[in-house]
Amino acid sequence: MHDPQFADIYRADPTRIFGGDAHMSSIRPCAVVQPRSDVVTVLGRSASGNHEPPYTLLSAAEPTCGLNKDGVFDSRHQHALMRDDIISTPYHQFAGALPATAAQELWDFWDGLAYI
Repeated sequence: MHDPQFADIYRADPTRIFGGDAHMSSIRPCAVVQPRSDVVTVLGRSASGNHEPPYTLLSAAEPTCGLNKDGVFDSRHQHALMRDDIISTPYHQFAGALPATAAQELWDFWDGLAYI
């Protein structure tokens, strides 16, 4: 399994997301924003969500990591995933990492949320 790093994309199983997910019947693409030792914080991505600055980040399609449509990362869709679930089980599947430019945009967005 893959050790989660910032800007990695996982296809998260909603049954293993703390607090659940609005779309409990489907896998949620998520970006790692805070990889800690026991719990990994991710932001859910929606291909149908509205862009509401400064609470969302536009995200272009990136087929290399399974993001096949344009979408948004939304600060309201912060989730916690157990690191052990990511590393040792098939619940959350690694899809790839955002390219450098998109990863920097994600970092700037995540860092900026602290000031809202």
